[in-house]
Amino acid sequence: AGRPGGAGDPGQRNLVTEQEVAMLYYESAPAHRRSLTWKRREGNKKCCSGTLSRGTMHKRLPCLTWVAAYNLRENLAPDALAGLTVGIMLIPQGISYGLLADMPAQYGLYACLAAPLIYSLTGTCTQLQIGPFALISLLITSTVRPIIDPDEDQAGYVEAVLTLSIMIGVLLTGMGMLRLGSLVNFLAKPVISGLTTGGALLILTSQLSSFLGMTIPRGQFFETWANVFKHIKEVNVTSFAIGLVSLTILTVYRQAKTTELGKRMRLSKQPMALYVMIAATLITKFANLNENDGVRILGHVPGGIPAPHAPGAWNRVGDLIVPAFVISIVGYALSMATAKTFATKCNYEVSSNQELFALGLANLIGGFFNGYPAFSSLSRTCIVYECGAKTPLHNAFSALIIVFVLTLLTEYLYHLPYPCLAAIIFDSLKSLLDQWRDPVSLWSTHKLDCLTWVVTFLSVLAFDVAVGLGIGVGFSIVILLYTVSNPSYAVIGRFPKIPWLFKDLNRYTEAHHVPGCLLFRFDSALHFANGENFRKNLLKAVADRYDECVEVGEVLHSVVVDASSMTSCDASALAALAKTQKELSSQGIELIMCNCRGNFRDILKRSKVSLQEYVTIQDAVAYAENKLPMEGEGSTRRPRISSGGDRSRQDGDDATTGGVEVTVDSSTPSSATATALDPATASASALASNLTWESDPSLASRLRCDSSTQTDEEVNLV
Repeated sequence: AGRPGGAGDPGQRNLVTEQEVAMLYYESAPAHRRSLTWKRREGNKKCCSGTLSRGTMHKRLPCLTWVAAYNLRENLAPDALAGLTVGIMLIPQGISYGLLADMPAQYGLYACLAAPLIYSLTGTCTQLQIGPFALISLLITSTVRPIIDPDEDQAGYVEAVLTLSIMIGVLLTGMGMLRLGSLVNFLAKPVISGLTTGGALLILTSQLSSFLGMTIPRGQFFETWANVFKHIKEVNVTSFAIGLVSLTILTVYRQAKTTELGKRMRLSKQPMALYVMIAATLITKFANLNENDGVRILGHVPGGIPAPHAPGAWNRVGDLIVPAFVISIVGYALSMATAKTFATKCNYEVSSNQELFALGLANLIGGFFNGYPAFSSLSRTCIVYECGAKTPLHNAFSALIIVFVLTLLTEYLYHLPYPCLAAIIFDSLKSLLDQWRDPVSLWSTHKLDCLTWVVTFLSVLAFDVAVGLGIGVGFSIVILLYTVSNPSYAVIGRFPKIPWLFKDLNRYTEAHHVPGCLLFRFDSALHFANGENFRKNLLKAVADRYDECVEVGEVLHSVVVDASSMTSCDASALAALAKTQKELSSQGIELIMCNCRGNFRDILKRSKVSLQEYVTIQDAVAYAENKLPMEGEGSTRRPRISSGGDRSRQDGDDATTGGVEVTVDSSTPSSATATALDPATASASALASNLTWESDPSLASRLRCDSSTQTDEEVNLV
């Protein structure tokens, strides 16, 4: 019935305690800890060596690696195709996103110049495309507008945004130097998903006035929609028609390029947004829709490449600290998620710390070249991937397209209608709006994550993106603290036919309690937040198990705690554990630990908390079954060992049948006598067991004998 050597057949091997393992085999700290410390110290000593400097240079400038191995014949064509395609896409997107950030249109194009070039030299993701992004533009508007109103002081607003870009660059670069790339882990996936979905709806709402050709007072999400329905009769029909037709074409194109025919025709590489923009501009110009129908147009766009200069809004640094931090965290989180996605597809690694450094340096230098904060775009990165770019050089080709437009083509943008730009923004939001399905899947997998998504989403709509981010992060931390302080626990039992297998009794109805024992598992490390919960839950389980034992005429004498999940323990939890042991001992119940991790055992040893510890739960259960319950405080315990082990108890036989009765003399704890009761069924190997005396818990003796010659002999335990 039992596996050889398991709890179902304890006679096949000796029971092993943690103390015996420590005595037999010297236990030391893991070797890798010392080796890592040594390497760190050696690295500090050699920080000025030529080898380390060369390695650091290649680490900070990954371009030195791919430039040295660049193959013109194989790499230039796909890099150029990807860069030129994305550069053409950036013309309408840059203008649209610049206006979304309440900046003049040309600043959206300026953001496509220096930032992607710097990232191509320092970034670790081959496909990542850096430039203006809709959600970042919305964040800029929502955080900077309360500080400086662009309607009253456009020049001051522009200077503040450029200063913000430099501050973001300094912040991200510093975080990269300090190796804080793991900071993004504090943004849970439901928080990011709820934030971006709510932000997409805010962007859509902010562009309704341009799309419908009507003037809508600025306000919060629900207020803006109320104003839309209130002034619905003021819609400019011509503007709405231009926006609707443009959006319909872009939507049909988006669906068509995913079909089999679209893939064969390579529609995904066609800059449909540029075609729509050109067509709308020509129709507006030759039909004179601006003057005849009141269609709002872009107007004059200054041409030329801007000269670098230092922004003059340094007196606003104190006001811009919070916006800089919020945009840095959100931008880095979204960019890192995109980078990891495509790195996984292409089977290479990206460095989170180097990505921090690269994005920071791109925004730092970009701010001096009139570029507002730039981060990755998922849609443009997808185009780069589909075009088969081999290196980050594609960013240089996309920048060349923007240089060409700024130098020669800005005058042709004069009649570009605002409804068309709004339609382009609406089309770019599809991937963000598609995340509305996330709460449905989260509800089926983890309801607290679904609640986090809903709270973040509603907070973004009710307030703004920055406040929604803070509420979402705060709520997710509260959920984390609740989960950590209230971990799951289980009362476990074993199966009659598989006595070495132990499972949760609530999940497996065929599992049963071990007679006279309670098996308890706590699924977390012990610390100040859950130590008291551990004590209360364990004592509650003990009380329930005691009532069950009384009903069947058993005596509860042992509590076995499976500590496989207890990786650590602090002072508060140690106090709770010691208090639990004292409370159980006062009731004549012994607390036994098993599956203890090394770090947990080290803490127990240093704290001088004396507990019986066994290597496996099978050993702990076998020990607990083979002893009598204490009759009173200070009484002599007489362990009863059975070669049949669990089988004899499951069959209803006496525990000593076919076994050995071991008598321990309390006056001489170092010796005992064992007598075989039934030579026909008992073997010497069945006598192997650990005996622990109450007077000295650390004293353990092992019974060894030869089954062929000493079956009927008395054996001394030393």
